[in-house]
Amino acid sequence: METDNVKFGRVLPQRSTNSNLFIRIKIKVGDRNLYITRAYSSDVKSIIALSARFVRCSSSPLRKSNYEGVEERRIEDLNGLYSHIKDKNYLILVAKDEDNNVWGDIIVKLDNREVFSNVSEAWIFDLTVDSELWGSRLAEELLRVAEDYVFKLGIEHIGLTVTVANERAFKFYKKMGYIEERVQMLKVL
Repeated sequence: METDNVKFGRVLPQRSTNSNLFIRIKIKVGDRNLYITRAYSSDVKSIIALSARFVRCSSSPLRKSNYEGVEERRIEDLNGLYSHIKDKNYLILVAKDEDNNVWGDIIVKLDNREVFSNVSEAWIFDLTVDSELWGSRLAEELLRVAEDYVFKLGIEHIGLTVTVANERAFKFYKKMGYIEERVQMLKVL
């Protein structure tokens, strides 16, 4: 039986309208102690570098593009983080070690609206984990912390886009309970 704060076998935090909730979670990943916290301006350069290194995983094989161009566009796109880092409509989390090295991040827009229903939703723009920690539970932890935060704000839906060619990510999100809602289709002419 589900109650207001238990859903799918997981105890969820109580809802709140406070978007400035403090986040600092210590996790052990392999032999590393990592801390999931809100990102600071000083973290943006590391977030951009990490995301740019792995953007190839999200590139569609159907679109001809050189990978250097893809990385450059990703860097340009993520330069917006400098303004989003203090924006209450964004949740930007990092997983850092004790030396402040960024090993993973998640970027969530909190004030998104679904295009057809206009229902409030959060939208995950980026979830990146350094390949050295793939297979650890770091991506799961980042996603759970973000989901719990979104839930505390009273937002009932969280979405994302994943490239089908990125099978690792696609399987991960399905395992985490995400379901396909729409399918984007493409025809190469």
